[in-house]
Amino acid sequence: MLRIEAVVSGGIVPVSKRWTFEEDEKNAPAANELRRLLDASGFWSLPGDDSPRHPDQQRLCLRVKDSERSREVILPASGCDENMRALSEFVSARVTWSPKNIA
Repeated sequence: MLRIEAVVSGGIVPVSKRWTFEEDEKNAPAANELRRLLDASGFWSLPGDDSPRHPDQQRLCLRVKDSERSREVILPASGCDENMRALSEFVSARVTWSPKNIA
């Protein structure tokens, strides 16, 4: 079981964008790739939120839950270190805006 919720927020025009992924039989290849990216990035050992806050900078909040653990990490949406870049790019490419994201 793998569940990921990603939210990109902040920036010059602060409109939140979301993406949710839940593992099932149809998306097993994507789940395997996400697991690989999570492990390669060191996601499970990252601090929760150690990025400086800048109102005009987008931030990526990743909430990940698998069968053994759960974790939330907040990162700059761009400028991640090399280890996080592949995971951030994979997730960011799937994040979209929709009217239901307005709170």
